[in-house]
Amino acid sequence: SVVLALAAAGAGAAVAVTRPATYQSRATLLMDEPGAVAASADAGVVQKLTALRPKYAALALTAPVLEQAAQRSGLPMAAVARDAQVTFPENDLTMQTQGSAPDPRTAQRVAQSLATSLSRFAASDQAATGVPVPERIVISVIDPAGPGVKTSPSSRKVAATAVVAGLVVMLLSYVVAQLVWTRPRRI
Repeated sequence: SVVLALAAAGAGAAVAVTRPATYQSRATLLMDEPGAVAASADAGVVQKLTALRPKYAALALTAPVLEQAAQRSGLPMAAVARDAQVTFPENDLTMQTQGSAPDPRTAQRVAQSLATSLSRFAASDQAATGVPVPERIVISVIDPAGPGVKTSPSSRKVAATAVVAGLVVMLLSYVVAQLVWTRPRRI
């Protein structure tokens, strides 16, 4: 049963290792309203900006922004939509665009093109709707996307898969052995 468990562990690790790699890249954006923040005597403006982040995160994944991101990245819009994500930490004025892809360069292109497109969309949308310049919300890329970092398969996932596969086979072989050896015999 130990030999079977080791074989299963090796097979589990082999399967985990052969899964396609996934890379992730992130760009960080800052949401600001410079005129209002400078003139404000309380936290009201910061609270308003914090509350607006979910709106802009949702807008980032709409057709107008995704189309711009696809043009900038040179990727099909469907690929950008599939590989892009926007997150925002709690109690912070930042947002992050994330790209996930099978290669590090594509992950970076998705994250960066989405960040740039969201920033430009926010500016052009406010200009088109007549928001006075001092009252406009500015979304700036403060940390451009770097090359994607491999996120899977990780060494931990490979080891965990191997251990689980080995334990399952060992348990099954123990159960089978108990059933075979403890079966009542007829005389």
